[in-house]
Amino acid sequence: MPISNYQKTLYEANMTTNKLLNSLRITKTSKADKKHLQRFYRSCHYSARFIGFDTSYFITIEGDDKEKDKSEVEVEVEGEIIAAVIISNITIDNPTPLLHALVVKNTWQHQGIASYLLGHVIEEMEENNKQGDKQKIVCFANEKLSHFYLKNGFSQLVPQLLNSHLHQRYLGYQAKQKLLKVFQYSS
Repeated sequence: MPISNYQKTLYEANMTTNKLLNSLRITKTSKADKKHLQRFYRSCHYSARFIGFDTSYFITIEGDDKEKDKSEVEVEVEGEIIAAVIISNITIDNPTPLLHALVVKNTWQHQGIASYLLGHVIEEMEENNKQGDKQKIVCFANEKLSHFYLKNGFSQLVPQLLNSHLHQRYLGYQAKQKLLKVFQYSS
């Protein structure tokens, strides 16, 4: 049976995405990187803050593999951050970290980069689980992002089930953003 134009387009898109993902480098942020990371968030018009006991990651494109993305936009600077995320424990004894500030530069969106970064964070969280307990991570997101989080293994959670630290933070965010939902990943 001949391959349809649609199947051919899907195959080519998959190959392009795979090539792109292979050229990405995920870095766990050090203290020295935090100013660079904050500049990235500002350039994306996102007001991310480190809120306590944070771990953050960012993605850059490997030097020799710089490619044009779907929008034909080249990476301007080698090592330029194109995506980032912050995971905060809020307090030292908080058992459920808060994933926030998952941002991908506009020109790099819809290419699987956010899912790739999220998958890396979840994988590292599970690898670092020394007790073998179920690991959880929570995030608050606009309901428009429900499909994204559900597709990536999260489930929607009733806010009242959050621990007191997270519930208090959720209520503060929800006062400003009425369509906010709670998502939880459990290993």
